[in-house]
Amino acid sequence: MQENDFKQLIENALTEAMKKGIDAADVIAFHKNTVSVNVRNQALEKVKKASSIELGLRVFKGKRQALVSTTDTSFDSLVDMAQQAVDMVKHVPEDPYCGLAENFAKADQIPSIDLFDSTECSIDELIERAKTCEENARSIKGVTNIETSGTTFSTYLTGVANSHGFMNTYSQSSHQIFIGAIAGEGLDKQIEFDGTNRIYFNELEDPTALGKRVAEMAVKKLNPRKISSQKVPVVFHPRVGQNIINYFAESINGQKVCQAGLSYLQHEMNKLIFSPGITIVDDATRARGLASYPVDVEGVLPQKRLLVEKGVLKSWLLDTRSAMKMELKSTGHAVRTTRSTPSPTSSNLYLEPGQVSFEDLIKSIKNGFFVTDLLGHGFSSVTGDYSEGASGFWIENGQISYPVQQITIAGTFKEMLKNITVANDLKFNYATNTPTFVIEGMTLAGV
Repeated sequence: MQENDFKQLIENALTEAMKKGIDAADVIAFHKNTVSVNVRNQALEKVKKASSIELGLRVFKGKRQALVSTTDTSFDSLVDMAQQAVDMVKHVPEDPYCGLAENFAKADQIPSIDLFDSTECSIDELIERAKTCEENARSIKGVTNIETSGTTFSTYLTGVANSHGFMNTYSQSSHQIFIGAIAGEGLDKQIEFDGTNRIYFNELEDPTALGKRVAEMAVKKLNPRKISSQKVPVVFHPRVGQNIINYFAESINGQKVCQAGLSYLQHEMNKLIFSPGITIVDDATRARGLASYPVDVEGVLPQKRLLVEKGVLKSWLLDTRSAMKMELKSTGHAVRTTRSTPSPTSSNLYLEPGQVSFEDLIKSIKNGFFVTDLLGHGFSSVTGDYSEGASGFWIENGQISYPVQQITIAGTFKEMLKNITVANDLKFNYATNTPTFVIEGMTLAGV
């Protein structure tokens, strides 16, 4: 579907809804095209090509709202959808905090963010990348099998509009390569899975390097040991460090903060909650960011925002509803699917780098645990208590020494966040990114 047709589809949905005598309405729509391939033993295992369009209509009557969605973009379907929404809104309970955003963006305020790569990828090119990645993973001594090797190319068209005259559409692209390598035999098998995901094709990690890196890590995990229970410094690899920062973001989410007893940080605004050197940023306007957007799903402009500055909590993550409850303004963090009402979440979230190198950070630790993998979700935003299964490598006398598994790491965020030291190796590989960092005095439960 062309962008002009996409806009017309959204406009038609709004027009048909407003004809029914409602007070206001908004629409979110997504058009996605994806091609993905998987290879095994240098042969094509699966190729999938998919295209989809979804549209969600939300209508308001007084202090009531109703939501309907469809994948049928015919005009008759839009008429039926509008009628369903109007029929539903008469019967739902009132919500004093529902409504359109009052501070939605004007057309000339919306930034142009670099989110679309015009590079087209053929199926043959995707297959070749996946084969290259697999071949190089298999070349590493100790690798016994490849769990998966695949590539994906996707384009997205997103549209947001409301009955007050706001409309915005924007395009995004996504290039991905991923691989899972298995090392070892019998009872001592280890798997490592990783990938690379970028807006622009030329910024992807080279498939040769990716395959070798993942395979080498799988081999390093072989012959793991167990350790005794103790308190030690715990070093978080960036791919698991993001978990800690995401748990923090969960605790400053407006949906929880606006309700009593759902966040341990509810009364901590403008107070020191991290080590004094810690700054955490959320920036939905970051060029080529994996979680960037020019406006949120309510039409509100996002901005680069300091959530934590020098250890002090400075901002919540708010959508319109949670902001109204707290008598504040939306921070431009509303997200939704076509089947859900808006809710706040982080965008491109990152922990600013420190001064120390990764090597010097490790050298400073006599005995400690370097976490490379976490299992499960072990965090309570109500209490700030944290506990997760973990595996990684033991640090002895300032060196990464041997793999360890079957460990649980635990602590309370109130203490953990005030004992963080951050390295200088920040890279933007995910939606949430951190440098390597160490938390002092965490509890390890082992054998």
